[in-house]
Amino acid sequence: MFDWMTSEAVGSADGSALVTALAEARRVEAVAAGARFMAIAELLVRNEAAGDEEAALDGWANTTSEVGAALGITARRASSLVHTARALRNRLPRIGALLRTGTICERVATVMCWRTMLLSPEAAAAVDTDLAEAVADCARRLGDIGRLPDTGLEMLVDTAVCAHDPDARYRVHRSARGRTFEVGKADDELGVATVWGALLASDKPLVERTIDRVVAGVCKEDPRGAGELRSDAAALLLTMGGDRLACRCNRPECPQNDGSGVADRSRAGKVIVHVLADQAAVDAAVAEVASAPSIGRPWLESQDHTVVVHVPQDSWEHRYSPAEMAARLAAAAVHDPDEGPDEDPVELRAPADPGLDAALAELLAAETPAPRACTRAHGLRPPKPPPTPTSPAAGRGVAVMVGGPVVPIPLLAELIRTGATLKALAPPGAEPEPHYRPSARLALWDQARDLLCRFPGCSKPADRCDIDHVTPYPHGPTHPGNNGCDCRTHHLAKTFAGWRCVQAADGTLTWTSPNGARYATVPLGGLLFPQWDIVTPLPAAAADAQASKTAEGQRGLAMPKRCRTRAQDQAARIAAERAANHIENSAYDAEMEAAFAAAQDEPDEDDEPPPF
Repeated sequence: MFDWMTSEAVGSADGSALVTALAEARRVEAVAAGARFMAIAELLVRNEAAGDEEAALDGWANTTSEVGAALGITARRASSLVHTARALRNRLPRIGALLRTGTICERVATVMCWRTMLLSPEAAAAVDTDLAEAVADCARRLGDIGRLPDTGLEMLVDTAVCAHDPDARYRVHRSARGRTFEVGKADDELGVATVWGALLASDKPLVERTIDRVVAGVCKEDPRGAGELRSDAAALLLTMGGDRLACRCNRPECPQNDGSGVADRSRAGKVIVHVLADQAAVDAAVAEVASAPSIGRPWLESQDHTVVVHVPQDSWEHRYSPAEMAARLAAAAVHDPDEGPDEDPVELRAPADPGLDAALAELLAAETPAPRACTRAHGLRPPKPPPTPTSPAAGRGVAVMVGGPVVPIPLLAELIRTGATLKALAPPGAEPEPHYRPSARLALWDQARDLLCRFPGCSKPADRCDIDHVTPYPHGPTHPGNNGCDCRTHHLAKTFAGWRCVQAADGTLTWTSPNGARYATVPLGGLLFPQWDIVTPLPAAAADAQASKTAEGQRGLAMPKRCRTRAQDQAARIAAERAANHIENSAYDAEMEAAFAAAQDEPDEDDEPPPF
């Protein structure tokens, strides 16, 4: 099918033919990957059946060795392929079938396998069904689920996992208890120290935005790169608690040095974290507030930061009355996990188990306990999970942070426990807003609907994107039916590089490349919250006005200009690196010359004339 792609034919082909070849090549690669994983899985089954699971070289090791030799890859890469192959055969067979037909690509299948690694067989079957339905839904709306970026795909898989795995909350609690923060490690390079650790997912936006706020205080002529500025800002916050990073441009006219200029502090201010959660997730979280211990008080108790949990619907009736919710939150606030749960015979007291009590009594009455069998050869096996979740509400509902990851129910409960505000996310008005910049209410609604940049494959969080007018203002109104979240790069690509897009009332964006290829993207919020009505049609008058558009020739006047070209940046980096190397090499050469001269001046003990 690719016989026509000779050098001459490719050189004379138009852009649409090349894009079509790309799509067909992706499908062929997916079919080949499906066949490869099927062969690996069958090889694993045969080797495990013929091998000894207690041997050091078991069936798995034999399979990874054979796969590594056949494909010319390392043992680690081979083991990763075997993991994916086994998951597609046993845990996600429907996803494996979709890969073998070329419906999904290898990247999508791999993400789904690794994100579902801890599922029980019962939950895996339900998640496999949900993911296959999600693939079909994305095929109808997008044309291909592979057009979702990694972040959106992971959030889609995590949503299915949280809906069917009742033990997900235990993993969240263990992860929270195991978080740490360390400075330095043994193999740090000279002059720097590595900072590593783990924070609660709810802390991530606060840390990022606080560092960005400090970095925004320096002027654009600061010679440090983005990574250096963030490192210095983190050190300033950790060591001195300050919020003003000194600029190093050394210019008299720097805004930090005189009173006439104003540094860019547009990202400074109060940090507000927005969480989008459906009714079931809020109900489950409120139930867990009173029935489960805290996973650790995060920064949310500070009065300088606010968390708002939005329910994506016009209004909502909570299953708990305001008085009951206040009583639950008040009881949870004074609950001490070390002292045991408060008295609540309805929800918090576990039912008695006569069989377990009898077994425990028999064990305590025995004079000498029976020796335990050695488990070294077989490996320690984890305890069998309970057949039903401890909390009936566990694993229900969907919650996601606007600009962040999926929020598990225990973490959502912690946000509510520490004072998060609960409110409905009402849709914006039907009429367009009379100004260019959207209001805070409209901007939040657009960001919650999109969650990510709307360009195909981009994973930039929506809260860090521009809210773009699909049809340029003023011909296109400031209205959710004409607004979409685009990162700065893809906003410029749409404005100046020939990309065009059309937005439907349900938020679906159809992009057309300069070569004529068409790509559809849908709002991620609509995929994660299918019950949310995100249809916002334009008023008739505004839709008619879109026929007139700004002339392309006038757009170039607003194109942002670089301070230096890419070639100049690269030349400056190379020159700086060469200068640093020259200084280091000169110091080394001077040290070696001094050492050689000292060795030459030392008298030779055997320096005697012949005949020796």
